[in-house]
Formats: sequence, structure tokens, C-alpha cells
Amino acid sequence: MSADTNGHGPGIPAKLAKLLADKRAEVAALERVIAMLGGAAATGKAATASTVMADALALDAARRAKRRSKETTRSKSKSTVRAQRARSAEFLARLSTETPVDLKAIGVNGQSVGIAPLMNAGYVRKTKHGYLRTAKVFHVDADAEG
Repeated sequence: MSADTNGHGPGIPAKLAKLLADKRAEVAALERVIAMLGGAAATGKAATASTVMADALALDAARRAKRRSKETTRSKSKSTVRAQRARSAEFLARLSTETPVDLKAIGVNGQSVGIAPLMNAGYVRKTKHGYLRTAKVFHVDADAEG
């Protein structure tokens, strides 16, 4: 037996040489494809990236402009603020300072009156049995502090 074989066919060096020749053929084929394309793949990718970037910048500019237009039209008139404060005062008048009140019991579904802002401002306190009116004074006039 020779040093190249173990008695079962060609040895490891012969197998490695064949594998190397196959890989060199694959590399040569890839190099020919690149040469045929003439670098078109690289320029196409760069052009696509710049187009995508330009589109993204345009969308971002449109989003910012839309947000700016909403900010300018959001201001509420004094009559709108007074009407909302009147509704809030009417709701607060229904609540008791001593007995917790369930919103359903007084005919409020929670959607018609924003209770969370009133709670955050300290006019209403939530208990496990309902809502209590606090002693904090609520001013209906929009110019007065609440």
C-alpha cells in the first residue's frame, strides 16, 4: 500500500486536489459573469440606494409638514373651552364628596366625559366603590385658573 491511500481508493491529497480544481472553476465562472455585467450590478445598486434615500427624505418632509399643519389648527376657541369646562362642571356637580358614585349610576359611560383629566388635575378621586369629588374648586371661566 502506498502512503496516499488507505486501501479504499484515492487518498486524501488526491481528493483535496480535485476539490481545489472544482472551486477554481466556480471562481472563474463567477469572474466571467462579473466581467459580462461590466460593473452594471454595482452602479445599479448605488442608483437604487440613492432613489430609496430620496424617497425616504420626501416622505419624512411630508410627515413633518403634515404635523406642522395639525399643530397650527389645533388651537381651541374660547367658546369651545368654555363649553367643555361647563360640561365638566356639570359632571362634577353630579359627584358626591362623601359617597363614592358609580359612573353608570349617574348615566355617564366614561366616553362622554373625560374623567382621567379631571382625576389628573385633582378634581376627582377614584375609590374601589366609585368616584369621589374632591374639595378642589373648579372654575368654569376659561380665563381663571382651575
